[in-house]
Amino acid sequence: MAIVFTTAHSEYAAESYTYNAVDYLLKPITLRRFLAAVEKIENHFGTPALKTQKVDGPHDGWFFVKSGTEHRRIHLDDILYFESRKEYVRVVTDAFEILTYRRLKDVEAQLPESFIRIHQSYIVNMRRMTTLRDNHIHIGETRIPIGDKFRESLMEIIRSRTF
Repeated sequence: MAIVFTTAHSEYAAESYTYNAVDYLLKPITLRRFLAAVEKIENHFGTPALKTQKVDGPHDGWFFVKSGTEHRRIHLDDILYFESRKEYVRVVTDAFEILTYRRLKDVEAQLPESFIRIHQSYIVNMRRMTTLRDNHIHIGETRIPIGDKFRESLMEIIRSRTF
């Protein structure tokens, strides 16, 4: 038997291993983290514990964003930027905005390289960027600040595509 605990309470993590738990998943659980737990189960038994089918991920051009009880399918090309709002992330497209209970760091880990972190609170879709001016990126009429910590890596990308 393999036990994997899933909870939103990190204080029980150490105790879970007294029950010989194979893993402990802290909510919200990312697909990547879930698949790592499945791999641990497979290693524990020495054979595949679950038959998994290939699931299209965000690198296939789309993913779902959960907001409340709704799961909305979003194409990556439609996204202008992500904005951190404490423990929530605002996903902004031309057509709508949606707020999801996620950390920006977790969102960033699942995005392809066309999405660049430019500020502690912002990840932008470089394909939708229109200008870089006065220490800000412009996506249409929206002006997004560039953080000091992220400026050099952004400028490397800009320089590599400048002629």
